[in-house]
Amino acid sequence: MKKIEGIRKYSRVRSGLFSAILLSLPMIFAPALIAGCASVTSPNQNQQKTDDLEQGNIESESDEEGNQRDEEITLLIGDHAPRPQFSEVLRGDVNFENFSKDKVTVLEFWATWCGPCLAGMPHLSDLQRTYTDRGLTIIGVSDEKPEVVKAFLSSPEWSEKITYTMALDDRSQTYESYMKAADRSGIPCAFVIDQSGRIAWIGHPSDLDDPLSRILDGEWNLQDARTRYEMGETASEILRLAEKSMDADRKIGDFTKTIDFVNRGLLLEPDNLELLDMRFRLLAGPMEDPDAYELGWRLIKEYSDQAIYDRLNSIAWYVLTDPSVKNRNIDFAMTAVTTANRVAEGKFAPIYEVLARAHFESGDLEAAIKNQRTAFEMSQGRLAEHFRKGLDRYLDLKQEPTD
Repeated sequence: MKKIEGIRKYSRVRSGLFSAILLSLPMIFAPALIAGCASVTSPNQNQQKTDDLEQGNIESESDEEGNQRDEEITLLIGDHAPRPQFSEVLRGDVNFENFSKDKVTVLEFWATWCGPCLAGMPHLSDLQRTYTDRGLTIIGVSDEKPEVVKAFLSSPEWSEKITYTMALDDRSQTYESYMKAADRSGIPCAFVIDQSGRIAWIGHPSDLDDPLSRILDGEWNLQDARTRYEMGETASEILRLAEKSMDADRKIGDFTKTIDFVNRGLLLEPDNLELLDMRFRLLAGPMEDPDAYELGWRLIKEYSDQAIYDRLNSIAWYVLTDPSVKNRNIDFAMTAVTTANRVAEGKFAPIYEVLARAHFESGDLEAAIKNQRTAFEMSQGRLAEHFRKGLDRYLDLKQEPTD
């Protein structure tokens, strides 16, 4: 029993660190030492932020003076689309220079290290094949080093899967004129440019199907789309206020103000997954609401439908390890993490650590060891070292004599 209590104490210490990060930044979901797709300054710069997060050095998105980020939005739906600046078009429409009249273009910002970006690539390829004859051009935009992107695109796993255009950003100019101008802080993120050269839609590529079809059919109302988008941006601002109030509420142990902010945002945008996720964590954790898991099951379905496996993994880890969660629903956590693994096609190593913990909490030490070993064998560097330590702890428990 001493060793079992030891692993639980270790988990409480570690999950406390990640609880602070997760609750203050709902855009960053890290069940262990990896963020699936963090808020970014640019995709290339975000690799350093990922490294910092692994060391526990990032707690909020702020400027050099410690003030919360508050960028001025200068690009909205209905605005003329800036001309993209590419240093090189690597494949697909290699002669692309600017948007063509009467044709629709999708710019999708991504990076090779971003798990959700990679998970969405087959879907974008399907859209490109479906609508090529109607003049659609989808362009993936990365500002990583050319050799990194070229190696990725030539790898056996991805060379055949990606059927749309891939381009390198020229000194982050395209990122600046789109992502930063629209105050978008996370990837993947897609911008649809309509037949008149205006921004018609901005959002996560997993939500692209319906608006893209309507834009191609000429049935998209830009003014209505802009109004809906601005309401969403207002909800995002409320989310930031909720994040700010979280720190103060945590000190006094009363989260009434934070949940009020979240509820206000959901009135504006009832399906905002970030707000719903934050509400679930508050209800399941510090507020100890018995109805929390009703919302949790809805999140599992929403995240599964949209192939957002990193957040599925995150809510499972939260339920399993966060010290504020008194009612740990192990069946819920197991469903969330197994769904995440299915959506990720078994290719995201941190999921196996959460699977290991779920099996451990269910009393199946052998399954915990098996999954933790898989996480270790799939990883390299510091992440592999971290998973190895977890594996050693489970192996130590196996050696402990039982009464």
